[in-house]
Amino acid sequence: ECPRDLHLVKKRIELECQDSELADHGFYAIPVGGDTIKDITIRVAEALVRAYGNVNYGFRELSSSDEGSYVQSYVFDKENNIRIAREFFVAFQIKTKKGMKRLEDPRDRQWHINAQAQKAVRALILEIIPMDIKELASDTLEATTRKRLESSSKNEGIKILLNCFLKVNVSRPEIEARIGKDISTATP
Repeated sequence: ECPRDLHLVKKRIELECQDSELADHGFYAIPVGGDTIKDITIRVAEALVRAYGNVNYGFRELSSSDEGSYVQSYVFDKENNIRIAREFFVAFQIKTKKGMKRLEDPRDRQWHINAQAQKAVRALILEIIPMDIKELASDTLEATTRKRLESSSKNEGIKILLNCFLKVNVSRPEIEARIGKDISTATP
C-alpha cells in the first residue's frame, strides 16, 4: 500500500461534499439545554473514511440479555496503526413523550442497537480523521447547500429548506417557533 496522499484525500472530500444529496443530509442539530449541538452525520463520516482510505470501522454485539446488549464500536486506521474501540450497553428501552417504553419486538431492539452503535461509530471516525479534513468537509457541505439555495429563487430556497427539515420530521411551525419568526422572512 502507498502512503496516504493528504492532497488527494482533500480533493476527494471536496468532490464528495459537493454532492447536493450528501449536503442535504450532511449535518444534524439537536437541542441540549439552551444550546444546539450541530455536527456532521454518519453519512458524511462514512464519506470522509472513504476519501481518507485504508480505514476499517463498524460495530459488533458482544452479548445480549432481556434487558439490553453490550456492543463494541471500533475504528482502525490501518496506515497509522491506530485502533479505537468503545464498549457500551444499549438498554432495550427508549424515551418517549409518555415516558420510557420497553422494546419487546426483536426488530425494534436490533434497530435500536444499530442506531446507538452508528452514533458511536461516527464519534470514533471523527476521532481518527484530522481536524483540518473535518473542517474542509463542513465548509464544503455548507457552501454546497448555500450555492444551491442561492441559485434558486427565495421561495424555491425556502421550499428546499422546508423539505430538508421534513425529511427529519421537523415541520414548518416547529421551525418558525424555534427561530421566532415566519420562515418566509428568512434569507437563504
